[in-house]
Order: sequence, then structure tokens, then C-alpha cells
Amino acid sequence: MSQNETKHLYSLVNFIAEIAIIRFLFGFFKFLHNRYFIYRNKDFVLLSHFGLGDQIIIGNLINRLSLERKIILPVDSKYFDQLSKFYSYNPNVRIESIGLLQPEFYPRYQDIRQLRKKYELPVVDIGRNVVFFLSFFYRTSGVSKLYYLAGWGFGISFINMSAFTFHCKEDFSNLNVAPYAFVDHHVGTNREIPSQVFMGLKESGFDIKYNDMSLTLIDQLSTIVNAHQLHFVPSAPFCLALVMPCRASVKIFYERKNTKSVLGEEGSNWLRAECV
Repeated sequence: MSQNETKHLYSLVNFIAEIAIIRFLFGFFKFLHNRYFIYRNKDFVLLSHFGLGDQIIIGNLINRLSLERKIILPVDSKYFDQLSKFYSYNPNVRIESIGLLQPEFYPRYQDIRQLRKKYELPVVDIGRNVVFFLSFFYRTSGVSKLYYLAGWGFGISFINMSAFTFHCKEDFSNLNVAPYAFVDHHVGTNREIPSQVFMGLKESGFDIKYNDMSLTLIDQLSTIVNAHQLHFVPSAPFCLALVMPCRASVKIFYERKNTKSVLGEEGSNWLRAECV
């Protein structure tokens, strides 16, 4: 490597390190800001990442925080109906629809400002920067625990409170069904389950029910809860399964190759495998 190339590489490494330090500090200050409002038991507007799975997985945190305060939760307009139904059991949570800057999934500043003015409440942000900061201290934790800690605090035991056992009174006790596996994967992408898995399920006498894209996830709750086996790639259905009282005796999470796992120590009851 020439001296010129070495200088360029050194500059690039420095640049990346500077970005990491800035994100770490930004996340730290946001974390302190969150502590101030949360420990004062104030109502607030809660911001997280705006993917459907992320909005579902913070159900653990929402349940805990809403015991003592009201929470305004802005969501992507295309997920408004699903998330309104998902949190309908909790009277202390109000869902607000906003637009996002695509494809980054960041909220428009004017929408957040309008929410602050409308409710006259502060904003607590538990998004990527706070999670990035906490990941330095909780290296073995998955995304569900990091979100929980981002909105609650250091040294707090992770309470895996299911969104649908904590408040919801719906009955998902349809156990007298033929054995079936619920599967969600994305054919032709890096989130595809190996074909031999399906062959094995059929040979074992399992019916296979796939994530029906014509239905909302909320409409498939009973099907997911009562499945005898669950086979998921990183996706919104997987996040839903993490916060629900699923009865499956076998739960397998197929991770993408060469990516950091989203399933930490709290997912000890899930088996791990690799996508195609």
C-alpha cells in the first residue's frame, strides 16, 4: 500500500470514528434528557424508529411507562390502522399518524413540532442514537431490550411484559387445531428460509401457514399465537411474536448472514439458524 493510500485510509478511519463518537455523545445527551422527563412522571410524545416491527416491539416499554403517564405515539401513516388496533387495549396511549421522509423512516420536523404544540408536551426520543449509545454497555442485548432500556434506564431488569397479556382481554385459546407452522420469509432476498425447512415440516405432518400479505398482522394474531412452530426472518411478524404469549414449542429465528443479530440474551427460547 502506497503512502498516499495509507493517508486516505487513515483519514477514512478517523472520519468513521468521529461519526461514532458524535452519535455516542448525542445518544448520551438524549438519554439524560429522557431520564429527566420520565422520572418526573410527565406525559410525553414518544419517538422511536418508525418501522412497523420497531413500533410493535416497544410494546414492552409502552406498557411499563403508561402505568404512570399518558403517551402520545406518532406512527407512520401507512401503519396507523394496525398500530391503533395493536394499542387499543391501553387507554393511556394515543396513536397519531404522521408522514415520514422516505426511505430513511425519519419523521418530518414540522409534524413533531405540531404534536408538541397540540398536546403541549415534551418529546422523548428513544430512536437509533440512544440505542447506539446503550449498545456499548449492553453488548449481548437484542433490540427489544435496548429499546426498553432507552426509555427506562440503566440497571433496570428487562421485563418482558407481553402487550397482549398485560392489558388485553382477548382470548387466543384455540388449541384444538391440527399441527401447523407459521412462517414468514422473503423469497429472493437475503431473508429467505432454506427450502429443506419446508420439506422437513411437510414430512413431519405439519401444515404450513404463511404470513398473508393481504391481511394485517393484527388480523393474524390468533394464527401466530396458536402455531405449533414459528419460523421467522427479521421482520415485523417476528417482532410481534417477541411481545406475544406464543404457545409454539419450537421457535426458530433465521438471521441474515454477516449482520449483527437483533436477538439478544432475552431471546434464549428461540433457536437460531441462517437465511439462504
